[in-house]
Amino acid sequence: MDTETWAAAARPSRDALINRITHQIRQSLELDQILRATVEEVRAFLGTDRVKVYRFDPEGHGTVVAEARGGERLPSLLGLTFPAGDIPEEARRLFRLAQVRVIVDVEAQSRSISQPESWGLSARVPLGEPLQRPVDPCHVHYLKSMGVASSLVVPLMHHQELWGLLVSHHAEPRPYSQEELQVVQLLADQVSIAIAQAELLEQARQKAQQERLINQIAALVYSPLHPETTLTTVLEQLAAGLQGIGARLRIHFMGADTLCCHGVQPPASYDTWLQEQLGRAGGAGGWVKMWSLSHLEKWPELQEQMKQTPIRGLLVAQLAWNDQPVGWLSVFRGAVYQETHWAGYRWFTQGDPRQELPLISFAAWRELKIDEPKAWSAAEQELMSRVGVHLALSITQNQLYRQLQTLNARLEQEVQERTAASLHHHHHH
Repeated sequence: MDTETWAAAARPSRDALINRITHQIRQSLELDQILRATVEEVRAFLGTDRVKVYRFDPEGHGTVVAEARGGERLPSLLGLTFPAGDIPEEARRLFRLAQVRVIVDVEAQSRSISQPESWGLSARVPLGEPLQRPVDPCHVHYLKSMGVASSLVVPLMHHQELWGLLVSHHAEPRPYSQEELQVVQLLADQVSIAIAQAELLEQARQKAQQERLINQIAALVYSPLHPETTLTTVLEQLAAGLQGIGARLRIHFMGADTLCCHGVQPPASYDTWLQEQLGRAGGAGGWVKMWSLSHLEKWPELQEQMKQTPIRGLLVAQLAWNDQPVGWLSVFRGAVYQETHWAGYRWFTQGDPRQELPLISFAAWRELKIDEPKAWSAAEQELMSRVGVHLALSITQNQLYRQLQTLNARLEQEVQERTAASLHHHHHH
């Protein structure tokens, strides 16, 4: 069959495929499901040995988050992480700017680069380079050592950034027709839409969760004269909402000096240190600040003491009312210790030669990652600040209410004393 006839024959199945994927994306809002369906469909359509989706984390390491395989010719890489260095910066730049697709023919040691036809959707950067070019020998070695003879890579974009890659690997050389490339590109575009949808959904979920938390906390703190235990409950809920391991509220206001704690607590010198930081920041409250263990270098003593605790990160809000400092609220976070399954590491023990390459960058990365807290997102900082506002108001209200009660009691007593005195007086007459 010549290519023309083939293309004509493939068209119905191609349209059906695109409809199926589009339908799937409309049906499901769960990104994992969509990615799984996509790799299955692409693999069935291309008939290649392995199709996977590779997702980048903020540091540029890529994890295989979805995979479909036909037969056993290529090993499964699902769940493995490849260090950032495995994809050269230059290649990332091309992916990002030109959104190019790269086909590598390992035997011929050449790669061809093509751009999706721009349907006026995005101005793509002109490629000032020949489309066929020799592939980096290191890359050939990498693919070869992993048993791959031909690969097709299509970038998955999100917000003009490189979110990940859709990759097809085959254990034999295999050319890709223009038609096939168009289909895979269309699917990649659909996946980009799904990624954007999933992100919006996640943001909406977070927002809803935060609103629930804020309402819960507000309901607790606005009951007049709430007991200490209420504040402890608030700290507990806040720590849970912020994935923290502990929380601490120091009230220092109108003669009150109270401390409420939940969960893991910092060393004794913490409050003094924090008060200094707040003093330095000056006046009005409402601000939220973050530190991680490595930020505490300027205070080696505190840093040393912190190291003895599980605390690796802190989020602090200054509480104030009418520019009057009321106290401060802290939430503590532990280390994120995710055991990353580095490609090469898991198999190294079983000695699969196809897996030795990525090992080298593993050890250094692992060192670096162990003591870092998960960064606080902008949404989390905002949540902290909103809870801070509610707390400051309720603490102020509480104090005023107590003062009022004390005043009333005093007046009441004076009245009674006066009444008693006048009765006494009358009695004598």
